[in-house]
Amino acid sequence: MTHVDSDEPLYDADDYDRGWHVAIGEDGFRGRTWITAWLPSLMHFIFLDDLRTQRIVGEPKASHTQQIRNLDLAGFAKVKHVDFSHKRALLVMLLRERFFADRLWAPEPVDPTGAATTAS
Repeated sequence: MTHVDSDEPLYDADDYDRGWHVAIGEDGFRGRTWITAWLPSLMHFIFLDDLRTQRIVGEPKASHTQQIRNLDLAGFAKVKHVDFSHKRALLVMLLRERFFADRLWAPEPVDPTGAATTAS
């Protein structure tokens, strides 16, 4: 992965690393209920789509605290801040090993107050 404004790599990319971008416009499909369903499902699909994929990377806007919190809960590691010409981003990465070892395709249920609940 190359920095937008230079030839210096952002990180040591493998051939099968994959990234993703999502735009959700309708308010009715935003929020905790939806993100806890589609985010792990999307990551699961990306890992299963090509078994050689060992890492999923992203670069959300560094100031987008809710998105970064969601990615953190989904198992993404915060790698480093990156300055693009159009934004300051946070490079994030989800490892295949972590996703499957921690069963991140099935996140813990969350009650309406935001606290994780223990399934009985």
